[in-house]
Amino acid sequence: MIKKKSKLLPLSLLAVMLAACTNTSEPAGGNRPNGAEAGTGPLNVSITLMGGPKTPDAWVETALEEELSASLNRKVDMENMFLPGWSDYKTKLNLMMGDRKSMPDILWHSDMEKEYASWIQAGVLVDLVPHLQRHGQNILNYYTEDTLFYSWDNGKMFRVPGDVAELGSMTTMLRKDWLDKLQLPVPTTIDEYIEVLRAFTTEDPDGNGERDTYGFVGDHDWRAFAPFFYSRGVDVDQFLVQEDGTVKYGATMPEVKDALKQLQELYAEGVIDPRMVTPNVSAGDLFAEGKVGSLYYWVSFLNEGHPKQMSFKEINPGGEYIALEPMKGPAGFSADVPSDGKGWSFVSVTGAAEEPEAVVQVLNQIASKETNTLIKFGKEGGALQAGQRRIRQPDRRRQGEATRPRQLYVDHYAQG
Repeated sequence: MIKKKSKLLPLSLLAVMLAACTNTSEPAGGNRPNGAEAGTGPLNVSITLMGGPKTPDAWVETALEEELSASLNRKVDMENMFLPGWSDYKTKLNLMMGDRKSMPDILWHSDMEKEYASWIQAGVLVDLVPHLQRHGQNILNYYTEDTLFYSWDNGKMFRVPGDVAELGSMTTMLRKDWLDKLQLPVPTTIDEYIEVLRAFTTEDPDGNGERDTYGFVGDHDWRAFAPFFYSRGVDVDQFLVQEDGTVKYGATMPEVKDALKQLQELYAEGVIDPRMVTPNVSAGDLFAEGKVGSLYYWVSFLNEGHPKQMSFKEINPGGEYIALEPMKGPAGFSADVPSDGKGWSFVSVTGAAEEPEAVVQVLNQIASKETNTLIKFGKEGGALQAGQRRIRQPDRRRQGEATRPRQLYVDHYAQG
């Protein structure tokens, strides 16, 4: 099991730090509905999402609203505002943030530092400090001192991390059960790794008598082939300092040509799943399907509680993925790229929120163990409809799942 490891800052110390820097001026937002008493009437909260229940009244949306309504002691309605996808989400968010009438109450954003600075300057984001002091215990108790530091802005805080990647954000995964069946050792070099991938393709590792497995798969992105590049000491998307002090762009280095030639041969042999070049096919779905032997992917997929890992285990009860150490290349070099600790996506409350304090209460409840477990696994002892199958949800609370590291990560608060 892979876990995030973090040194939690004691809540009392963080609360003192926040209290010392609180600004008492009126934050953005705070206009109340006409005729509605603060904190008692219905609360409508709009939120931008990159994923979630795209059908009206999906079970997880209904369950979340019920949980939030009970927690806040008032009716809560969530309005999901779906973003178009990774290629266009920035354009969509910029358009939404250009007019208060189109702004969401809860804004998810990623890789938009310039825009984020302009939103602060324009006064359209809410300072979360006073609201976190009163209603942010779950959020403050989760993030580390170092992580929150990146969101600290002269005594104010206009965002909190939506997701902080695990220490090794991505890793090379391999089917351990297929290795065992074919009596192959765990590869440590790129050449050994390639031979294993070939065996996974040609030697019927799933034992069904058909040639229907592939050695390697990934998303349609260069990073999917990281083991082949990193083992040669190149990152195709970075400028790299050479031993003589010169700087070269990774994609122009001769080692990249060698890796591409190797990948071309593997694709021609049928070792690489051709579905990975199709934009609408997710490597995560192929991971769960169980017909591929290896991929370079998010390390969180190895956690027992990850939805794709759970789907993989349901379809392949005896299957097991393991994480490999970085492959050694022709010159004996091995490397991987660690993630930073500040988070790759963030959540802000905008000035469009009529009750920013209540919106922070919503975020804080989503970050709780109980709500997080609910939206990941469903109601305890209940069952979820998945196609024609009925999947009975395990009692994760008794298994300790609720105590494992969790994500605020509201863009994937739902998997339905």
